[in-house]
Amino acid sequence: MAYMNKVFDLIEDGVHQGYIITSPVTDQDILFDNRWSFNGDFENPTFSPSMLQTYPAENPETGHVREHFFVSNGKIQYLPDCHHDMAGKTVDMITCKWPER
Repeated sequence: MAYMNKVFDLIEDGVHQGYIITSPVTDQDILFDNRWSFNGDFENPTFSPSMLQTYPAENPETGHVREHFFVSNGKIQYLPDCHHDMAGKTVDMITCKWPER
């Protein structure tokens, strides 16, 4: 059975570890741990504050890929300092891929 929520509630050994979403740009799974607030809505989530992730770049000359965004009401607002084509844009969240990987 396929998982259909935008957020996965990560519990390991009975301990809540946080919430996972999947980036529609990088396809990376991103963990919002207890440092972030969550509105409890798994289909139209809001997390606060913003998330900043960096990943190794495929091209070593660029160093890394920067992904900086807010999640608000089921949408991801990528900030202008991102290192990808969605910088400055707002997009719908995708279904979390975590439990299916």
